[in-house]
Amino acid sequence: LCNVFKKSALKLSDGTMIMGSEDGFIHFDPRDFEQESRSVRVTISDMFIGGESVSPGDGKQPNFDLAKGITLAPNQASFGFLFSEPGASGELCGRLFCRLKGYEKSWKDVSVQHAISWYNLPPATYTLQFKIVNSDGWSYTPHPELEITVEPRFWRSAIGIILAILIIIVSAGLLFLLFYTRALEKEKQKQ
Repeated sequence: LCNVFKKSALKLSDGTMIMGSEDGFIHFDPRDFEQESRSVRVTISDMFIGGESVSPGDGKQPNFDLAKGITLAPNQASFGFLFSEPGASGELCGRLFCRLKGYEKSWKDVSVQHAISWYNLPPATYTLQFKIVNSDGWSYTPHPELEITVEPRFWRSAIGIILAILIIIVSAGLLFLLFYTRALEKEKQKQ
């Protein structure tokens, strides 16, 4: 019942309740209500990479709401998500928070805009997390964690670094060989 009926309820001896609201009193028997057993679930409805929408099924990314992980190229390090709460009846009795674990420690309140973005992230593996916190401080996770990997540029990858080291070693070897053969030629000319 959120904060609308806060401190304005009376339970009668027969188990029925009377609650005051902005529009008057409401009398009801709580035993007549069916308890909904499921919690609100957050659904990732769209993803943006560099300001461009990347929808599921367009061949660029899998259905990111069902995916366990997304891999992004180095030029895709600026991205964001839109999400919704299907099945949420009216206003939620809680606040929706999310964070990108591995990049930020604090949770961001996204209850109003239902969107979040990050820009120019360094190459790493991050985890997108959601949580809903109600007015009593109770929280739950409305969406499974989503692993997001931003790949490094080629020259910063393991293969790129190994290739650079090999080029340096071969170049140093060729320079040594060049100077060694010149030194031998000079010695032959002196004799």
